Amino acid sequence: MRILMLAPEPVYTPRGTPIAVLNRCRALTALGQQVDLVTYPLGQDVAVPGLRWVRTPRLPGLRRVKIGPSLAKLPLDALLLWEAGRQLRRGRYDVIHTVEEAGVAGWLLRVIFRVPYVHDVHSDMGTVLRDYGFGPRHPVTLLARWLERRILAGAKVIIVNVPGSMPLVTAQAPGKQVHLITCWPLGYRVDPALSAKLRSNWGDDRPVILYTGSFEPYQGLPLLLEAMALVQDALPQARLVLVGGRPEQVADVKQRAARLGIAESIICTGLLPSDEIASCLAAADVLVSSRREGINTPYKIYEYLRAGKPIVATRTASHLDVLNDQCAALTQPTPRAFAAALLAVLTDPALADRLSQAATERAGDFGIGTFLQQTAAAYQELGVPAPSVPTVQTLMESVGEAG
Repeated sequence: MRILMLAPEPVYTPRGTPIAVLNRCRALTALGQQVDLVTYPLGQDVAVPGLRWVRTPRLPGLRRVKIGPSLAKLPLDALLLWEAGRQLRRGRYDVIHTVEEAGVAGWLLRVIFRVPYVHDVHSDMGTVLRDYGFGPRHPVTLLARWLERRILAGAKVIIVNVPGSMPLVTAQAPGKQVHLITCWPLGYRVDPALSAKLRSNWGDDRPVILYTGSFEPYQGLPLLLEAMALVQDALPQARLVLVGGRPEQVADVKQRAARLGIAESIICTGLLPSDEIASCLAAADVLVSSRREGINTPYKIYEYLRAGKPIVATRTASHLDVLNDQCAALTQPTPRAFAAALLAVLTDPALADRLSQAATERAGDFGIGTFLQQTAAAYQELGVPAPSVPTVQTLMESVGEAG
C-alpha cells in the first residue's frame, strides 16, 4: 500500500505530535507499507526505510511554529494542501493519512481524487482552542467544531491517540468504528556517562526533581514553581531541573523563581536533543508533570514510565488515562498538595521504590508490540493483513527495539 501522510507540524522536532507522527510512519513502514510524508519545511529528516520526506516550500522569515493555534499555520497549511494535491497528481496513492487539522485537506482531496483517507486524531480542535483562550461560542471554535464533524464523517478509518478523546470523537462520528492506538516512546538508550555527568552538574548529594517538556501555559509550571518554594522550606538541598522551553519562556521561569526566592534551586537546561532525554530522566530522583487542565496525555508521561522513576503528577484528566495511584503519586493541582507529594516521595525510600517498580510494570502496557498491533488493526479496514509473518518480534527489531 502506498500512503500519503499529511502532517501539519514541524516533523521531526522533539515534541508530542511530531514524535507521534514519526512513530506512526515507523510502524506503517515496518508493516510493509510505503509512506510519503508531506510536512512543514521546518524540522529534521529522520532516515526510516520505506519513508520519503516531502516538505512544503519555505516561507520567508518563518523559522519556527509555536505549539497550538497560530496565524503562521494558515499559510503553511495552505501550502500543505497544495503539495498534497501535487503529489496526488504525480503518482498513485491507495490512501491519504491525515493528522490533526490536515483532516480538512483529506476531506477535500477525497472528493477531488477519489482516494479514501485515514484521520489521525491527536487532539480535539475545540478543546485546544479553549485551552488557548477561545470561548465555546467564538466563531473560530464553532468553525473548528463544524470542520471536525465533516472530517470524521468523511474518514474511512478514524484513529485516536488518547483515551480522553474517545467520547468526543465517537459522539461526533456515531456508528463509526474508532481505533485507539496508545503511544510508544521512541526508545532512546541511556548513556551512563552522560547521565553521570548531568547528575554531577545538578548535584550528586542533592535530591533532583526533573520536569521535561514544553513551557506552554497548560503545563502548569507556575504551580510547579510555587510547590518547589514550599519543598525548599522543608528540604532546602532539593533541586528542580527544567528541560525544555524557548529562550523567552526560560527567562520568564527564571524571573518567577527569583520572585519566589528559589532562583538558586532551579536549573533550566533549555531544549536538549531527543536522544539525551533518557539520560536526563535516569539522572533524576523524581519526575514531575504539573498540568492543571486538558485531556491529552503528555507524551513525556510514557517516557517517565519507561524510565522507571517515581512520578508525581496532578490528578487531572490529562494524566488519569495512563497514570494511576499505584504507579504515581497523584495529587490535587495546588502548590501545597503537589509539594506534599514531592516531599513524601523524596523522604520515603520505600514509597519511591514502590512507585518506581509500578511505573516499570505500567510501561509494559505501552510497548512497541502493542503499538504495531493496534496500527495494523486500524489498517485492516483498508485491506492490510494482520501481521503474522514477519512476527511482531521481527517488526520490533526492524525499528530498532528488540524485546
